[in-house]
This record gives sequence, structure tokens and C-alpha cells, in this order.
Amino acid sequence: METNSHYFIRLEYLLSKPPTKLDSGKVKTRIRFPMSHQRPSIGKAWTIGLAFLLYLILSIVVTWPLLPRIDTILSGGSTDAMLHYWNGWWVLQAIQEGTSPYSTNLLFHPIGVSLAYQNFAWLSILPWLVLQSAVDGITSYNLVILLNLALSGFAAYLLTNELTGKHLAAFIAGLIYLSWPFRLSQLDHPNLISTQWIPFFLLSLIWAIRYRRIRYGLLAGLCLALVGYTRWQLLIPAVVMGGIYLLFNLPKQSELSDFSKPLIAGFAFSVLLLIPAVVLLASQQAIPQASIDDLLREGEESIMQTDLLAYFTPSGDHPVLGTITKPIYDEIYQVRSASRRFPAYVGLTSIALAGLGIWYARRDALPWLIMGVVLILLAAGHEWRINGRVFGNVPTLYRLLEPLVVFRLLRVPDRYNLFLALPFAVLAAYGLSYLFGRVAQYGSLVSFTFAIFVGVLILFEYLSTPIEQQEIRLSQFNQILKNDQNRAAILELPIDPIKAKQNMFAQAIHQRPIMFGHISREPLGAYEYIDENPLLRVLRQSNEMPPWLTNVGEQLATLAMDDVEFIVMHKDQIGADRIEHWKRYLPFEPVFEDNTIAAFSTSPEVEEDFSLLADLAPGIGPVRVITSGDCVEVGDVFEVDVAWATTWPVEQNYRVVFTLEDEQARIEDNQMLLTEELSSSGWGKNSLVWAYYVTKLNPDVPAGEYQLEMTLQGDRGENGSTTFPIGKLVVSKSDCDHELPPEVIPVGAVFGEQLRLVGYQLSRPDPKFLEVTLYWRAEQRMPIDYKVFVHVFEEETDVPVAQDDSIPHRGGFPTNFWAPGEEITDHVPIYLGNAPAGRYGVAIGVYDPMTGERLHVLERDGNEPQDQRLVLPGEKIEVSE
Repeated sequence: METNSHYFIRLEYLLSKPPTKLDSGKVKTRIRFPMSHQRPSIGKAWTIGLAFLLYLILSIVVTWPLLPRIDTILSGGSTDAMLHYWNGWWVLQAIQEGTSPYSTNLLFHPIGVSLAYQNFAWLSILPWLVLQSAVDGITSYNLVILLNLALSGFAAYLLTNELTGKHLAAFIAGLIYLSWPFRLSQLDHPNLISTQWIPFFLLSLIWAIRYRRIRYGLLAGLCLALVGYTRWQLLIPAVVMGGIYLLFNLPKQSELSDFSKPLIAGFAFSVLLLIPAVVLLASQQAIPQASIDDLLREGEESIMQTDLLAYFTPSGDHPVLGTITKPIYDEIYQVRSASRRFPAYVGLTSIALAGLGIWYARRDALPWLIMGVVLILLAAGHEWRINGRVFGNVPTLYRLLEPLVVFRLLRVPDRYNLFLALPFAVLAAYGLSYLFGRVAQYGSLVSFTFAIFVGVLILFEYLSTPIEQQEIRLSQFNQILKNDQNRAAILELPIDPIKAKQNMFAQAIHQRPIMFGHISREPLGAYEYIDENPLLRVLRQSNEMPPWLTNVGEQLATLAMDDVEFIVMHKDQIGADRIEHWKRYLPFEPVFEDNTIAAFSTSPEVEEDFSLLADLAPGIGPVRVITSGDCVEVGDVFEVDVAWATTWPVEQNYRVVFTLEDEQARIEDNQMLLTEELSSSGWGKNSLVWAYYVTKLNPDVPAGEYQLEMTLQGDRGENGSTTFPIGKLVVSKSDCDHELPPEVIPVGAVFGEQLRLVGYQLSRPDPKFLEVTLYWRAEQRMPIDYKVFVHVFEEETDVPVAQDDSIPHRGGFPTNFWAPGEEITDHVPIYLGNAPAGRYGVAIGVYDPMTGERLHVLERDGNEPQDQRLVLPGEKIEVSE
């Protein structure tokens, strides 16, 4: 029950009587008078100190096992924790260098980037700066997380103690606020979980209203500014809750002047305090011209809406109930990724206490009830969702307020659930005030025991231990870079702004510029350098090494001239199945490699980074030779990829000669230019150039095993003195063997002499779906991003009733990146839900999406379908009603 609200003091507190009907909520007698002659009291110093210490201990409990691993992990389940760590590290660098933190040359080298819209958690960064001077950075970061959690609980305790006058009730309310499940799911966002300044703001606002002192208005303004410095979007829920409380505490007309003075002073003070941040931002010449659309993420906004069932479902990470609740979250939040199915759980105990508090406190509880309702309505997003079902026809408050935009600036609706903790904590405190009033007659020991019981019950409901944590696994290469005096930049691959958070964390160790990064909202032109560089542009757009950029040395030299020393490939980010494909493009050994990265120099030197396999002519030879296979069918194409290098400048062009030799004699010569893109004349020392040679084996070549050899002929008539043996090659009159799983049906059809369908597999995971798995093999490099179509067709008319047309891997691995001899498995889902009942055939084809022209099909038996599609023999797909 509120002791001093609305300028009144309850009679029960004036008379200091034991609990009677007055404490049961059935009598609501108050004495009305202004309280400007009084001042607030938050309790004795030892009580306040003990409360904060207990909240610090509780912070350790709810984040277990953070404490025992405090120097080796970052709290939170996503790499956002690494980004926030980098924010603090960068601010420290800016302070030491005397530069603005809102612009950096350490990201997006060599241009740099504006950080005007970076989410700096200033009130977490500042204590981190202090602590990291005494302990290591990771420990400091985690200590600040614990400190912010403790302060959140402590702030809610002070607020509810002011409202109820019951220390035990207020302490449990602080526990609710601290251990709120949604808060604990956001430990990787220190600028989101640090909401302690909102209850401090509301407490100061209440003092300003009650005591009508300007100093309390100024204190409220200070706290509101601190909310903004924590994260500017937090001002939205803070102002909403403060506004609701003001509406329920408006004075009479005659008192309006005294009432408004501290509020106006506080507002002005808050604006004044926020001006430096605005000025600092405006001073950045590179500040982007952001529109509202730049600040919103409409795709996320539609996904991150709250299902009402989530309010009654404990966290999916609950150590006891998680096996039951996790499938519920998986079901109701199917459209979200698994890592973003955040709990909105309120707690059955908290609901019961809040309901009791509404009944007991009545009018005092009303503003907090309205706050809770408004926050739930906003968290619902555009559509109501209950147990996974969407009720789009029923309007939501979020949708009605959409034209105002301001309520959308939190970017995702379910973030409003974080702030729901405060009205629930206050309402629960009112309910607990009633209960403690009832049990007080049995003595303080009973009251204390009851408080422990309720606190443990709430903790059990909210538990999500062990908390998610970000493991720190960094290559030793970062320490090597730090110890090197060279401060040249690093190109981290892949070019992915989400995965860049790990690279930014590593930068805090090696302290070198990197060529991109993760910015909360990227300014225009951030990727200008990358998009103007042919190699980097392809890497960014396609996430693959571009084999058509054959002049590898030239590509690397461009980077080296712009002060980029190393290319670092992150194996876990690229993927175990792709890393060798990426490394293949750079035909020399990495300067460093472990199980996490492979680092390559941008200035490779002969004899240091690579050696010629053979000197086929003066100063020139291969460093890497790759064939499309060790078996080729008579009449089929065959490809040899050669990476040429030079040990000194080359003065003439050469032609390459490939020779097949058996034990009898040389039988097959194919002469072709060394490379289609470049002539060797003019190549300087340390040149590295890929060349791709495709030949069609003469049908007259006898079957057997041969040695494939390579030599060079100069354009001045002289031949190279060395023959390089590439390896054995089997020439076969029938199909070469291709290893396939036993359940795969072999095919062997060739499309356009470029790719071979080795086999396929059909399955029906669902009656409405056909899963087609295709096993491809690249016969040679392809200059075109071909599309593959799969038709489920009516045999009498050849008309498809269902189909799929897509680039392999759903667009993720275009054919122009395939290496000769590479085998690719592609899964193609076909939806059959719209197909009439019947039996259908299945056909496969490949075509150029720019022209629509299909590749010629040659089946294993020599048949050539006229419609250039391969009908899978004997396959009949049954579709029922």
C-alpha cells in the first residue's frame, strides 16, 4: 500500500497501529495535505548497503556459471556481446588518441567509417574503462553486467519501498525486476538490460510530484538523461511510464503552478544534459542521412511479435521445466530462429501477487496496471498471436499507433516485454505488502521465512541457468599480429557484417585495421572501397572466391598497395565443406594456419611463400596443377587448371603442350595458349596467374592408363627444357566409376558437356512435398550461373503440375563457382499441394536464366532428348486427393 502518494499519508502509518482492517484493503481512509515541507527517506545506510550486496549476490546466482569463468567467456548467447566489448575497447582507443568515438579508421580500411549510429552502451562502457585498469578486459566486461543487474534490482527496490514502505515486499519486487526472464535472455545486450535508470527516474518523478521541490525535478531530469545515455530507445518506455503516472497524479487547477515547476525544470535539465551527445554526433562529417526506414527493421518487426501464451510459459532454458517449455516456444515462434525465441514469461507467483496488489492497493495500483497493459499491447506487435495462431483481423495498439512511428523505434515489439518487469514488480510489491501485513502478527521470523519462501519460488520460476555464454576461441595469430610492429590492415573473410563481430573482438587484441565491421546502421558509402575492388565485390556479393579473376598476383598487389598485409580465412565462418574451395584460389601456402584460421600474405614471395613445381621455361613454372579427375571417358571433355608463377620477369609468350603417354609412345598432343586472359610476356617477378585448359578427348584414343605430362613452347621457337608429369589418367570406353551412397540411383547424364548428373534420390517427407536430391559433378568450369529445373509433369501432355527452378543450394552456390571435378549435392523441395490427384513423371534440366536456353542433354546410353530435359525412368509420383 502506498505510504505517501498523491500528497497524502495513510492514516495507518500516522497512527503506527498494528495491522487491522485498514491493512486488509477494506478501509482506505487518507489524510490529504501537500508534502512540500517534508523530504523523502530511503532508509538507513546499512539497510541500503545490505540490499545492494544481496542483489549483487543474486546477480551471480541468476547468471551462473558466469562467475567461475568470468575471465574466459562473455555473458550472453550471441556475438553481440563481442560487438559491445569492441565498443568499449574502441572508446578507450579514442580517449587515448584524443579523437571522437563517433568515427574510426580501424573499420572499413582504408576509408574508415562513421559510428554516429553505433549502439554505444555508455553507462556500461564508463565503468568498464575504470575496471579494466585493474583487471583484464573480459573480466571487467562481465563485472559490469553483474553490476548493472544488481543496480536494476536495487533501483526497483528503492522505488517500491517508497511506494509501499515495506522493505521485504520491496526487496522481492527488486528480485522480480532483476531476474525477469526476458532480461536474462538479453545478457549480450548491456545497453538493453541496464534499465536501472528507469525506476530511478520514476522514483525521482514521484518525489518531484509529492514534495514539489525543484531539486527532485532536476534529479528526475538527470535520471532520464542517464536512460538516454544507456540507450536512446529506452527513452520511449521511460517516457510512456512516466507519462501514465503523471496522468494519474494531476493536481487541482489551483496547485498546477507549484506542481509543474519541478517537472519543467527536470525536463529542461534532461534536454540540456543530452545536448552534448547530439552536438558530438552532428559534428561528424560522415554522419549518414538516415531516414526512419533506416532506423526500423520491418522484417524483424513482423517476426518479433509476442505470442500471448509466452507470458505463461517458463523459459525454454529452464533447467527443470525446459524439456516441456522449449517445444512450446519452438511451436509458437516457428518463424524465429532458435536463438531468438526469447521468453516473455511473467511468472505464476508474480501474477498472483500482482492480482492481489491490484485488489489491495486499488487506485494506487491503477497507473502501474495501465502501464503493464500498455506494454503488453505494444509487445503484441501488428497482430495478435495465441499459441501460434495469428488473429490479424483484431487490431492491436501497436498497429493503431504505427503512424506515430516513435513506438516502432525499439525496432522489435517484443522488447517491450523487458519493461513490463517494472509494473509487475510494483504490483507484486503491493500484494506482498498486504501479505506481510497479515503475517506480521506472527513475528519477524515468520515474515522473514515467508519472504525467503516467496523469493525462492520466484527464482525457481524465472531460472534459466546455466546462462548462455559466448566462448572466446581466438587464434594465436592475433597475438602474433599484436607483437609485430607493423600496423598494416587485415582482410577478414568471409565478408559478412554479422560474423564481423568476432573479427572486431579479435581486433581488440591485435589492434590492426580491418576492412569491414558491424555497424548498427551502416552509413552510405561504407562499402565503397570493397564494391570498387573486383575481388572484394564478388566476395561480398557471392561469398565465394571468383575463379574468373585469374590474375591472383594482381588482385593481391592491389590490396598490398592499400596497406593490407594479410588475408585471414575463418574456417568456422566459411564452413568445413567450403574452406578448401576458398584456399584453392590462392595457390601458395598460408603464413599461419591452425584449426580456426588460415592466413595468407598479400605479397607472396617465391621461395618464401611458394616454390615452382618445375622450371618449364626460364623463370616460369606451375605452383599448383589440378585436374577434373583421374578418369575420363572417350569423347568427353577434360580440364586441367594450372597456377603459373614466375621467379623473375618473363620476356616472351608461351604455349602449353599437354601429352598423354603410355608405355608405347606419345599419342595425344593438345596445344593451346598459356592463358586466355594474359600473355606471359611482361609478367614480373612473383606473378601468380591461374589458367584453365579444357580439351575433348579424341574418340580414337585407346582405353587404358596413361601419364599426363605438360611442357612449354616459346613463341620464339624454343621449347622448355623440362617436362612436368601431372599424374596418371585412365581413359575409359565406358562410364568412370563415381562413388555414390547405396540408396542413390546412378544416372551419368551430361548437360552441355559442362556438368554431369551422377545420380539422384527421391523421398516424400510429407504427402504434400517431394524431396529431390541431385548429385552433380562439374566436368569443367562454367561461365554462367545456370538454373536447374525439376518438373513433376503429366505424362500425356508433358505439362508440369509442380516444379522448382533455382540456382543450386537455393542460390547459395552458383555454377560459375564450381571447380572442375567438384561434386555437389543439391536438395530440391517440390510442393505438391496444388497438383491434382494422379500419377506423374519427373524430369530434370539445366538452362541459362538470361536467355532461357536449355543445355543439351546426353544420356548415358547416347540418347539425346529433343526437349533437352532428362526424364527419370520408371519414377512415378502419386498424388492423392
